[in-house]
Amino acid sequence: MTVPTRTFGKNGPQVSVVGLGLMGMSAYYGPAMPDETAFPLLDKAIELGCTHWDTSNMYGANEDTLNRYFKARPGAREKVFLATKFGVLGWDGKTSGVRGDYDYVIECGNKALERIGTSYIDLFYVKLSGKELEELNKVVRSADVRGDRYSVMADVIRDTVPLQE
Repeated sequence: MTVPTRTFGKNGPQVSVVGLGLMGMSAYYGPAMPDETAFPLLDKAIELGCTHWDTSNMYGANEDTLNRYFKARPGAREKVFLATKFGVLGWDGKTSGVRGDYDYVIECGNKALERIGTSYIDLFYVKLSGKELEELNKVVRSADVRGDRYSVMADVIRDTVPLQE
């Protein structure tokens, strides 16, 4: 079985219609998966064509695991459409709240690139709305986010915009 793909946006890359949410590898459902468990899972996802992977700055060691995985699997990064989110504080386990100012967006993007060990992010999600979106627009025009590949995960938008076939 291979996961079907669809065009991302109007002219974007082919992206698997089933994504792999990576939160459970390292946060909120118990201790972080050891590499011996996580790597075969990620290998199987690629093998099945499930190559839209979603992570976040608040998933703890998740991005570090991806870094080790991509280093151990040359060429794997190029097979994955990698999405990461920011905006909700708390990845360090000490803070909570939301933040979306320009400096924080740049910081999150740069830290994600460093933690994952990649030179680009395919999709930069944000869990904010309002004035923070103005800051995000500035960042997208100046950072390592490919084209217009960003999304707002505000509840209002998620609840009112129908999924496209």
